[in-house]
Amino acid sequence: MSENKKKLLIITGVAGMVGSTLLPKMLSKKNSIVVGIDNFRLGKHKFIKKFLNKKNFFFLKADLDKKINKLGYQFKLNSLKTIKETINNISKKTLF
Repeated sequence: MSENKKKLLIITGVAGMVGSTLLPKMLSKKNSIVVGIDNFRLGKHKFIKKFLNKKNFFFLKADLDKKINKLGYQFKLNSLKTIKETINNISKKTLF
């Protein structure tokens, strides 16, 4: 694979605590294009606001739980109100 080839990185729950912490690290990767997805159910716009003008960052407001059901695996960084609630709602196709 060419060193100059762009790498697509997708972060779900990008406006949450974990996703927004991961975002600047992924944006700093050479040749990366980052797509951040969040429904703002718990995430905060203020956590991603300063990154919205980055040329290699694209934001999509969406609820993936309602839209994606045929992926092999999802790495979900979004969470529910509590850790226990999140663990109890893990889908069979989610890896942690």
